[in-house]
Amino acid sequence: MDAAWQEASDGLELSQKKGDEE
Repeated sequence: MDAAWQEASDGLELSQKKGDEE
């Protein structure tokens, strides 16, 4: 469960950083 949550968290962080850059 922790691994899956961390994967989702990383995806969200990448999405947010992408949005901030663009």
